[in-house]
Amino acid sequence: MVRQSVEIRDLYRVSFWDANIVAAAEAADCDLVLSEALSTGRYYAGIEVINPLRPSFDIFRILE
Repeated sequence: MVRQSVEIRDLYRVSFWDANIVAAAEAADCDLVLSEALSTGRYYAGIEVINPLRPSFDIFRILE
């Protein structure tokens, strides 16, 4: 997973630690990550990022 994290870091220009989150989500076959650090609405390795601290956050969208 470290190698995948480095690839994600280089491809998307995010920190290594944020890339680890994306790599772990990818390994777990997740479609969505909740994060305040990554860019909301953006896709990293096919995984959508949503900031749960934004006023527009809608928990019901995730539960669908």
